[in-house]
Amino acid sequence: MKVSKDSVKCIPSALDFFDQLRHDISVAKDRVWVQCMSFEGDTIGQQLTEALITSPASDKRLMVDSYSKLVHNDTILAFPTAWINISLLKERYQTSQCWKKMKENKVQVHFTNPLGILGIKYPMRNHKKMIIIDDHVYIGGRNFCDHNFKWNDLMVKIKIPSVTAFLIKDFSSTWSGTDLIESFQSNIVSGWSLNGFYSEHHYSEIINCLSESKKSIEVVSPYISGPFLRKLCHIAREKSIDLKLYIPENNNKPIITGYLNYYQSQFPLKTCYIQGDMNHSKVIISDDQKVWFGSCNFDCISYCSEQPEVVISFNDQDIVKQFKNALFNEMIWQEKITPTTSKLRQYASYKLLQLVEWGLIKKANRS
Repeated sequence: MKVSKDSVKCIPSALDFFDQLRHDISVAKDRVWVQCMSFEGDTIGQQLTEALITSPASDKRLMVDSYSKLVHNDTILAFPTAWINISLLKERYQTSQCWKKMKENKVQVHFTNPLGILGIKYPMRNHKKMIIIDDHVYIGGRNFCDHNFKWNDLMVKIKIPSVTAFLIKDFSSTWSGTDLIESFQSNIVSGWSLNGFYSEHHYSEIINCLSESKKSIEVVSPYISGPFLRKLCHIAREKSIDLKLYIPENNNKPIITGYLNYYQSQFPLKTCYIQGDMNHSKVIISDDQKVWFGSCNFDCISYCSEQPEVVISFNDQDIVKQFKNALFNEMIWQEKITPTTSKLRQYASYKLLQLVEWGLIKKANRS
């Protein structure tokens, strides 16, 4: 099945994405459903609030993870420093006002994954980012807050009935309190609703597809780690294929650089450092033939914990070409064949993340 050139549109620019989104919201008729992990009452959050309130759609919903009740601007609000940060306190108030204003104007607001006593369930957050507007969807990595919009990221607009139906089902299930674990395939497009260790079979489906690569696997992800990374490394070594990881040079989680450098010293792995602002895109491309993308970072948290994710895949050269153009045309990176960090940092980073992975697996086995 060939899809029209307008059915899939990659949007790397935050400004272009938000302009297109607000236009679509303003002309929606039946539904505007928005899901994100993080929503803050800054400029972006306030503009989204106004767009939802003024939309003529009959069914308007915002679904946000409870993470946004505890974290703003990558700062945990329970920390003492957060209580003396005037700008943070102001934004926290503005966020609560956005939620209140939406509720008062027929926009339903729902929070996923309650934090529990003393925030004990904080790691178990819903990581999905999607927007469903009538017959089309947006999917990718953007949250609705100013600092996330400053990052480089990719949103993809899709107008394919099977994808829209799949995400409507996923959103509805989450809204009702159940994290969907399901997959679908329709000719050139596939999709997965994942929930960490409960979805090992579905993650294996993605790995098995990647194991069929003949020449190359390219991964753009800021935090790739854990079982997913190890399996890719073994595929690359066993099949002698080119494995490239594109990671941000200015990563907001610096431990990942040392961790990946450790793997680089053990496997035939090329690391490309994306220069400039933080890059938050999550895309895997195989042989320039297939592409996987969505909310999943393909890291140990998404693979081993209870973290719902959504992934879509296309098996179409023209669509893959569009992804590569969107990702790489504006991206500046420097490839390093050898590690850039000390052996001590590599080993320490590796051991620390292995400990995190071990703890997540132990918890999964107790569940």
